[in-house]
Amino acid sequence: MDSNLQASKMHFRTDATCLRMQLRTI
Repeated sequence: MDSNLQASKMHFRTDATCLRMQLRTI
C-alpha cells in the first residue's frame, strides 16, 4: 500500500512538472 501511494505521488509530481513546462513554453 505504501509503495503504491508513493508511486501515485511521483506520477502526480511528474504531471505537475510537465504542466509547468508547457505553461512556460506558451
